[in-house]
Amino acid sequence: MKWEYKIVKIETTGSYSGGTVDEKEMLKTIHYWAKHDWELISALPLTQGSAFKGFGSTSNILLFFKRQKN
Repeated sequence: MKWEYKIVKIETTGSYSGGTVDEKEMLKTIHYWAKHDWELISALPLTQGSAFKGFGSTSNILLFFKRQKN
């Protein structure tokens, strides 16, 4: 069985204290790709700043999808 993969970036809004995700928009994105046979397999928050300095905010979320190749 062979798979193909897709990465979709979700932008966040926010400031120094952390990013905010529009949950409705994220679910809309997930459902859109699910209709096209893509399965969400993982999500990864990306941060800005430095954890060593005690700050950082989520700037984007990457959604990882897969589907079986035809």
